[in-house]
Amino acid sequence: MESLPFAPPLTLQSPGNRLESLICSISGCYTTTFRLWVGAGEVFFTRSLRAKTLFWALLPTVLVLVAVAIIALYSYEQVARDVVRQRDAELARITSARLFERLAVHSSTLQALATGDDLRSLDPDRIASTLGEAQSLLNVFDAGFMVYDGQDGVIWPVPVSGDVSSAGSSQPEEVRQTLARARQTLRPAFSGVFPDPVSGRDVVMTAAPIPGRDNRPWGILVGVSDIRISLLGATFAEVLELQAGASGFAFLVDGNGRVIYHRDTSQLGQDLSASEPVLRATGGQTGAIIAEDPEGEAVISGFAPLPCPTPRDCRPWTVITQEEWGHVVGPIQNRSKWLLALLVAGGISTAAFVFLAVSGTLKPIRELTRGAERIAGGDFEYTITTRSGDEVQALAEQFNTMAWTLNESYAGLERRVQARTEELWESEERYRTLFEESRDAIFIRSMAGKIVDVNQATLDLFGFTREVAIGSDVSEMVINDEEQARFNQTLAEVGSVNNFEQRLRRRDGTEIDCLVTAILRRDQQGARIEVQGIIRDITERIRAEQELKESHEAERRLAEESALLAEIGKTITATLNIDEVYGKFASDVKKLVDFDRINVNVIDHDAGTFVFRYVSGLLQPGRRAGEIQELDGSQTEHVLRTGRSLVRPDVAADARFHADRAILETGMLSSIMVPLNYQGRVMGTLSLRSRKLGAYGARELAVLERLADQIAPAMANAELYARTRQSEKEMREAEEKYQSIFDESKDPILVFSMDGRCLDVNQAALGLFGYDAQELLGLTIRDMCVSQADHSRLMLAVNQQGSVEDYEIHLLKKDGTEADCLVSLTMQRDNDGNVLAYQGMVHDVTERKRTEEAALQQTRDVAVLEERNRMAREIHDTLAQGFTGIILQLEAAEQVLDVETGDVQSHLGRAKGLARDSLQEARRSVWGLIPHALEQHSLDQALREEVRRCDPAGRIEGSFILSGEKRELPPDVQTALLRVCQESLNNVRRHAGATEVSVGLEFHPGAVRLYVQDNGEGFDPSRAKGTTERQGFGLTGMEQRARLLEGSFHVKSQKGKGTLVQVDIPTN
Repeated sequence: MESLPFAPPLTLQSPGNRLESLICSISGCYTTTFRLWVGAGEVFFTRSLRAKTLFWALLPTVLVLVAVAIIALYSYEQVARDVVRQRDAELARITSARLFERLAVHSSTLQALATGDDLRSLDPDRIASTLGEAQSLLNVFDAGFMVYDGQDGVIWPVPVSGDVSSAGSSQPEEVRQTLARARQTLRPAFSGVFPDPVSGRDVVMTAAPIPGRDNRPWGILVGVSDIRISLLGATFAEVLELQAGASGFAFLVDGNGRVIYHRDTSQLGQDLSASEPVLRATGGQTGAIIAEDPEGEAVISGFAPLPCPTPRDCRPWTVITQEEWGHVVGPIQNRSKWLLALLVAGGISTAAFVFLAVSGTLKPIRELTRGAERIAGGDFEYTITTRSGDEVQALAEQFNTMAWTLNESYAGLERRVQARTEELWESEERYRTLFEESRDAIFIRSMAGKIVDVNQATLDLFGFTREVAIGSDVSEMVINDEEQARFNQTLAEVGSVNNFEQRLRRRDGTEIDCLVTAILRRDQQGARIEVQGIIRDITERIRAEQELKESHEAERRLAEESALLAEIGKTITATLNIDEVYGKFASDVKKLVDFDRINVNVIDHDAGTFVFRYVSGLLQPGRRAGEIQELDGSQTEHVLRTGRSLVRPDVAADARFHADRAILETGMLSSIMVPLNYQGRVMGTLSLRSRKLGAYGARELAVLERLADQIAPAMANAELYARTRQSEKEMREAEEKYQSIFDESKDPILVFSMDGRCLDVNQAALGLFGYDAQELLGLTIRDMCVSQADHSRLMLAVNQQGSVEDYEIHLLKKDGTEADCLVSLTMQRDNDGNVLAYQGMVHDVTERKRTEEAALQQTRDVAVLEERNRMAREIHDTLAQGFTGIILQLEAAEQVLDVETGDVQSHLGRAKGLARDSLQEARRSVWGLIPHALEQHSLDQALREEVRRCDPAGRIEGSFILSGEKRELPPDVQTALLRVCQESLNNVRRHAGATEVSVGLEFHPGAVRLYVQDNGEGFDPSRAKGTTERQGFGLTGMEQRARLLEGSFHVKSQKGKGTLVQVDIPTN
């Protein structure tokens, strides 16, 4: 009953339960009730005199009792209806008032904030602060707040949808109306339900005006609540559920009739504006009405709008209460049951009294009735005995006389019937013999379609036993209901049916073709009683006729196919350009085999692909003419591998190839593909597809295979013709290209005969040697060579190898100067391998050789300079640092010479060690070997050791950090990084005045980074590249090491902020 809160009432005063219906039907239709009572008595009690007597005796009493009960119940019902209406109307009004008081708390809180100085300032920051502090008081507005200015422009939004926060005509109609009411009345205004355009949820809003001067609001503060999840729902539930009670419920709608609160959450937001209570309430009325819900049950609904100071300027919310009418009238129904029980008791006692009084009077009549029934049943010897002494006794004697007369007449009738029966038996026996011995199936069926009788031929034809056949329905043998309907219609209209051709079903399920002849039998009054018919099996005759027809059709189709195949053969062989005949070929194929798409595929066995040479019909993405597909996983690959055709009547049931999904998406349901064989090799496939299921079978396969045998040789010839044409074209293009290259080449090209005489030259050759064409064509290879030995070696190499490339030789120019040249000479042969000529290309490398010699000298000079720089770096990074360390140790020993002999020996030992290391590093530098430290340790271990030894005095705290994925580096990169680290630590120790130093080695993808950072006094890097030892070769050497490895070197330092030295070297 709670699936919908209301349905439009059928009638405001319609009865709502069985009691009210009884009262209305009897009290409103008293005369009709009396007539029905009398009619019922005539129908059910006229068969018994005793019953009629009882009926007419009891009728007045029953009518009086029923009338009294009706009047009492009707009056009580009307009084109860009025009282309940007044009660529910008052309940709705009280609930509305209480709900308004609870809502006023929230609206008053909102209005109090709106009147504060912070919101009246319209300052977004102050507004945000005030609303943030009051969040706990306004938690019912869970969908957010808005502050509008005087023109409905948004000043401060908190998460509300864009359409609610927008100004002007883009706002929802409900928002604009609510803002207008708040501005006009200067009081808080409640909106109706409207959808949040962002979240799609239904929300309501409360608008409080921000007062200004001259009774004109400066703005409006708006709070928005989600009707489904807002805490405002708790307020609704507390008031409405408490007021509604256990047997009913209450809900809340807005001024437009949309549900704001309902205990069935599926009703929230529903439009109930068409229901009668909502219509009256939104019109400003308060009251209650009785209506029917969608299930037909009566309900009483009270309604009252929330109080509104000025109803003309607002659209108040409305409280609707609803209660089942059955709960209200339950007590009345209980009292009605007691009244009915009294009526029944009175009726029973009255009936018992009348029954006893009438039974004795009517006993002779019952005896007379019993005797009449015995006589009517055929007991003509029965005698009725009664001693009433009145008209009943006289009537009994007349019945006895009539029974004796009937007994005599019945005896004579039995004798005549016996004689007639014997005659009919003889006729029936003759008919039965004819019926059973007939070779045609004979049947008799009733008008209801049931088999009454059949002969043996019918049983043999349909495979039934007589027990199964008799009583079975004719429809069990019928296959086509439409045929049977025509048969029955003809039989009913004409009375008979002759040779009706019909297909029937035998008991085993097989079907047979039959001729049915039937006649409709009628009785003497013309009523139809049964159908008699004969059935003849013509299955074999139909089959023979069909086979003959199919034979003729096959011969005709074969003739047409042969003619079309001959025409296709002419079309294919008419030209060697197969592309010109594909369209005509596809059109002729469609006459033989229907299709929605046809394509001819050519296989490239070497590449493992196939190309769509021709496509017609429905297009399929990725499978157009000229596109190439992989063989693997395709139908073409299957046909190529098996060498057999592939017929798929249902592609969806046999989807095993990668293109099947795309085929099905285009609507293709069946396909067929045959191989194109030529000289024992599958060169391609012919494929047809159809949007019909089962479109291809044995006939289509035979036709396509014959077509494939015709088109495959034509395609092979066409391919050979195309390749020949392409070869000729390529040869012409090659000759033209060769001639163009020969004439336009900047390199000299010469052609010589077998005896060495020049046959042809290009312009570049004339420019190189200084001859004109006629002069150069008369020379030989020998004439152009400076040395006879060079000529002999050149020709020997060409004749032995067939060609030489970049053969270095000295040639003579016309002016007698010599040119250093590189000659490439090739022997030109015919198809039989005979040498036709020599073709050569000459490159003048005279200037290049001079340049190479100059470059070689320059390289030597650069190498010497680089070696000097390397030695300088190595001396600086090894010997210089070693000597510095030795000096420091000796100075330290000198300082403690007079103090502690043990310390002197320690410093001297360290000095000796540094001297040995420096000597070893000097030797390694001379021979270009990697540092000794990298021979013993990995790079990160060597760097960690350098950090540990950076300050023997212990004044500097050092640390080493290794990051990234460690990998092996080239020796030159390791050496450079170690030297940079050593030089940087030496500078820190000598010049920085630092207390901390950090060395890091970072491995990055494709590069490695080393950095040394201290917290010393720093310096100006731009002034550090001087020539003194303090500022000189150290930084320059580190930078050169990085550049030699295509890396980068950076120094970052400021006075008092330490120094960072960073080297990045690529490793890929």
